[in-house]
Amino acid sequence: MKRRRSRGPVRAAASRRLYRWSVLAGAGVAGLLFGLLLFEPLIARMAPQKLALTTFSVIGARRIAAEELVRASGVTVGSSVRALDPSAVSERLAAHPWISEARVTTFLSRKILVAVVEREAAAIAEIGAPPTAWLVDAGGTPFTTGTAIDSEIHPTLIGAEGAEPGQPNLLLAQGVQIARAVARRGLPPVRRIRLGGADAGSLPELWIGTRERRVVLGGGELPAKLDRLSWILQADLDGIETVSSIDLRFGSGVVLRSGPPPSGGETTEPRGGAAPSNSRRAG
Repeated sequence: MKRRRSRGPVRAAASRRLYRWSVLAGAGVAGLLFGLLLFEPLIARMAPQKLALTTFSVIGARRIAAEELVRASGVTVGSSVRALDPSAVSERLAAHPWISEARVTTFLSRKILVAVVEREAAAIAEIGAPPTAWLVDAGGTPFTTGTAIDSEIHPTLIGAEGAEPGQPNLLLAQGVQIARAVARRGLPPVRRIRLGGADAGSLPELWIGTRERRVVLGGGELPAKLDRLSWILQADLDGIETVSSIDLRFGSGVVLRSGPPPSGGETTEPRGGAAPSNSRRAG
């Protein structure tokens, strides 16, 4: 009877061959990478044009022209891609008034990709002494001043004392949120919002529409108060055309006034309860 040949030596030999091939392959890859690391500086010294920037691509920019972003980045076509510092370029771009975030990626194919997030103008605020009009973004940050400011498009925020250019401000952010909440309900556009100053009990207060009706909100319950305001403006109330001031500080009660609004600090009790659920008349 024949004795079966042991497979142990065969398997051991195969394992040794596989190990040798793995070592050789690893050494080859390492050598290739090392060669590339040496080759790139060599190319940069002997043929710098081979790494010179040829393409500047931008994504995310709607308002800012690509040429303006190139100037803001400080990058010039023909400069060495290898010498560029993406972090430094990102910082220069983020210093642009209309850019809130910037990310820069460079490629050895002689390209640079810039992704930006632009600011959205949401309101106007007067800052400093003498007061200067600044555009304010959705986060309450005053970010630029100049010819782009148009009070017919954006509401003006008043009374945010201590607001500084380039710094987010809670009162300004609150004003932007109020204006947007009014717009979502289809109400007349907000012209002005007073956020700080005298008579804190009436704040915030708005002036809405082309007639600039004064709306006194006071603190708390903003959604419920705006719902009542929407009902009042849409209801067929007697004399609503002559109303110049709407006071929403009294729970379900509403005070409607004609003529000039009361002076600061004056408080009036509702002369007629007006709850949308059970009445069609206010004031």
